[in-house]
Amino acid sequence: MTGFGYNVNGFGVSGSGSLAPFTLSFGLNAGGGGGAGRYYCGGGGAGGMLDNQSQTVEGGVAYVITVGAGGAANYSGNGAPGSNTVFGGPTTVTAIGGGGGAKTNGAAPAAGGSGGGAGGDAGNNYGLGTSGQGNRGGTGNSDTNNDYYAGGGGGGKAGNGGAGYANGGVSGTGAVSTFQPNVGIAGGGGGGSYYHDGGAGYYGGGKGGDSDDLAGNGIANTGGGGGGGGIQNASSGGNGASGVMFLKYPDAVTATFSAGVSQTTASAGGYKTSTITAAGASDTVTFG
Repeated sequence: MTGFGYNVNGFGVSGSGSLAPFTLSFGLNAGGGGGAGRYYCGGGGAGGMLDNQSQTVEGGVAYVITVGAGGAANYSGNGAPGSNTVFGGPTTVTAIGGGGGAKTNGAAPAAGGSGGGAGGDAGNNYGLGTSGQGNRGGTGNSDTNNDYYAGGGGGGKAGNGGAGYANGGVSGTGAVSTFQPNVGIAGGGGGGSYYHDGGAGYYGGGKGGDSDDLAGNGIANTGGGGGGGGIQNASSGGNGASGVMFLKYPDAVTATFSAGVSQTTASAGGYKTSTITAAGASDTVTFG
C-alpha cells in the first residue's frame, strides 16, 4: 500500500536502497510448554516447528521477528503454554507455542504447536497439536494395583507423545531442522511417574520426574517441552524451553538486527544463515 510517500510492506517501511527483492528462506520453532505437577503428570508439548519456509523480501524494510519463550512449570496444575515465534514478513508466519502438560485428574490443556501429555489417571486429557506444526500429547494409564503410569509425553513434530504405561510416557521425538542438521529440536517432555521411572524426553524435551528424580527442564533454544512432575511433595514439572529462528539469505546481503536480538551468523555455499536465539516483540531485522 502506498501513501504519503511510504511503501508499507509487512511490519516495515520500505527504504530507498538499491537491494533488489530476494528470496529469504527461514525456519521457526516456538517455545515449549511447561510440565504439570506434582506426581504422574503430563509432560509439556513441544513448540510448533515450521521448517524450510520462504518469502520474497525487500531491502530497507524492518521486519518484526520474535522468538518465543518456554512455558513455566506448575506445582499444582497444568503447565503453562510456550510463547509463539513469529516472522513478520510480507506475510506474517507464526509457530505456535507448545501446550502445557496436564495435571492428574485435571482438565485437558489448551492445544499448542504440539499438545501436552495427559495426567496418569488412565485418561485422555492430553492437549491437541496444530496441523503442520506438531502433534497431540500421549495418554495416561493405570493398572489393577491402582498404580498410575504417568502422563504421556507431549507430542513433538515427528509424532504423538507416548502413552504412559509401566513408566512415564516418552516424549514425541521432534525433528531435525534443514538449517541446523546436527541438532534435533521440537521434542516433547516426558511424562512423570511417582512409583516408576519417568518418561524420557527427546530432542530438547525434559525427562519426566519420578520418585527419585525431579522433572527435567527443556533445553534452551530447542522448543522442547518440560517433563511432567513425579515427586509428590517436592516437585512441579519442568519448564519448557525457548524456541529458535533461522534466516538464510545470499552472501551479498547484509542483515542488520535491532539491539534486543541475540544471534550468530555463519556463511557456507554462497549463503549466510543467522540463528536467532532471542528476540522480543518489538525486535526487527533489516536487509541491505
